[in-house]
Amino acid sequence: MRASGAAPDGSYPRAMARWEPLRLWAAPAVLAGLIVGFGFHAGGFFPKTVGAAAAVLAILIVIRIAVARQPLEGLGRPLTIAIAAIALLFAWTLASSLWSDAGFRPLVQADRVLLYALALVFFGSWARSDERLSLTLRAVLLAFVVLCAAGLISRLLPDVWALGSEQQSNRLQYPVTYANTMGLLAALALLWSFALSATARESPLTRVLTAAAVPITLATLVLTYSRGAIGAVVVGFAVLAALGATRAMFNAAAATLVPAAVAGFVTFRAEALATTDHASAAALSQGHRVALVLVIAAAGAALLRAALIAHDDRPGIVRISAERRRVLIVLTTSAALVAIATTAIAIDLPTKLSQQHERFRTPEGLQTGDVRNRLTDPGSSERLDAWRIALQDFRAAPIRGRGAGTFALSYNERRPTSLPFNETHSVYLQMLGELGLVGLALIAIALLTIIVVCARRARGPARPLYAAVAAGAITWALAAAVDWQWQMPVGTLALFALGATALAARGPTESWPVPRPALLAIALALVAIAVVPVRVALSERSVSNAATAFREGDCEGVVLAAGKARRMVSARPEPHELLAYCAAVEGDARRAVREGERAAELDPHNWRCHYALALVRAAAGMDPRPAVRAATRLNPLEPLVVQAQSSLTGSDPAGWRRQAALIPIVFDYGF
Repeated sequence: MRASGAAPDGSYPRAMARWEPLRLWAAPAVLAGLIVGFGFHAGGFFPKTVGAAAAVLAILIVIRIAVARQPLEGLGRPLTIAIAAIALLFAWTLASSLWSDAGFRPLVQADRVLLYALALVFFGSWARSDERLSLTLRAVLLAFVVLCAAGLISRLLPDVWALGSEQQSNRLQYPVTYANTMGLLAALALLWSFALSATARESPLTRVLTAAAVPITLATLVLTYSRGAIGAVVVGFAVLAALGATRAMFNAAAATLVPAAVAGFVTFRAEALATTDHASAAALSQGHRVALVLVIAAAGAALLRAALIAHDDRPGIVRISAERRRVLIVLTTSAALVAIATTAIAIDLPTKLSQQHERFRTPEGLQTGDVRNRLTDPGSSERLDAWRIALQDFRAAPIRGRGAGTFALSYNERRPTSLPFNETHSVYLQMLGELGLVGLALIAIALLTIIVVCARRARGPARPLYAAVAAGAITWALAAAVDWQWQMPVGTLALFALGATALAARGPTESWPVPRPALLAIALALVAIAVVPVRVALSERSVSNAATAFREGDCEGVVLAAGKARRMVSARPEPHELLAYCAAVEGDARRAVREGERAAELDPHNWRCHYALALVRAAAGMDPRPAVRAATRLNPLEPLVVQAQSSLTGSDPAGWRRQAALIPIVFDYGF
């Protein structure tokens, strides 16, 4: 018997064999390209980047449906659960515009969720295999290492290659522009470098090269000084060891531990690198010295790993009998409890915990001058205020939340300090506040499906690969609890792509049968859905062009760009704000007020819209005080609002006009 569709002479299987490497590498190559692209475009935070990536994935899925014989051969029960959860989260996010009074904000948030849903569909559409999972993990790791290398060059060798000089701060954030996300990427790269080096089924070259990457990624993590990423990856390594312990893992640890420790110590001790002046003589000297140490550490780790490869046990799973395992667990747990109790008594732990708790509740604890001190400083950096406000929104509407994208509005209304916060710094609390229990449940289902299924599949020769994905997912989940990682696709896309690859069914025997008419309907639905992020992206670009034209005093350009933005997404308030300002500059008071009122109608809880309305009304000699009061109610601690409140007083139209000319205009838009 021969396979269906094969030619009698077997030419079809031979032809397909020639294309097999392309089939294996296609999706991982796309993923690596998207991650690197996100990394050099603010981590993918802005809508125009998200829209472009979502359109690319939608097109690739449609092409795969059109040309592949079994385009959804990986669609089994676990993958279906994850896709359904994220797809429902996308729909719930869009639906929140019905009760949030901010129609455009849910659109921006929904685009990001759609991107993750498309990633689950596309990267999970192929049948699961250990080789495909390995290739995908290597592709993600390569992309992360590229971003880490770019960041290190920008910090250690600015005189050799001046990268990202406009983004420099005392914490490494180039190229993704957010130090905590850069820290998470480095943490995941560190975890997965070690995991691949500890996988006996990987080629010797892969094990050696990934061992060399361990000191590099650790140094990158140190320079970000990201407490959340460091704490999360410690747990990730514990999970990796628990799920994927092999003889090769011990060999990888022996090869990388000392070089990585030296690299991390030398990097941390370079105090000049923890400042904003990276071009100073001291920083250049220390940067060159650290770069040399990293090269030596990477080479040393590679050489040690190469020497130990011969001792890797294939498949190398460490087998311990059930009886010995129970004895080992009891002895280890008892020893740990005794050590913890002894240490607690010796250092007066209750008193120290009380002191640290008070420091955590005091955000100012982080203001210590030397950024390296933040690694041992428990100051919350105002996160407690953000979390408290998110929980207030949740208690007000526990099932549905206030609406996607509305946290910034709530924070502006109720913040206790003048420090601005646009994100909750916790995806779980943000889901509770914005989308209620429904939103939290949906994201929890998707994440737990990836973690639990990968943990269950961490057995057999491919045990370290699935353990690595589970450990990486847990690392991301912990980091996302204290930072806004969900909003940065550079890391989150990798999570869902790897998760989809690991969740996929083995093939037709495990996957759901999808008839061709259903596939055609899916393709048409994808084309229709992809229009949403594309329109948002085009609208975002037009708003950016309009803001640039306004800065240059080109009101004609503002009118053209704002018109394009409105045609793409009519619910945006920003085009109307810019048009209001331009009309006020040109002396068209009636049009200025009309546009300002329209902006306030579209986003009624946004202080900026009411602030713009107050300015254009004052410039027209009309009473600005109601708009000022609205802006004050929505953001009482904003310095611009305070200035407007103190300046736009009285009942003299001439006085309003004079003061309006002295008050700054807000036009720096972004999400």
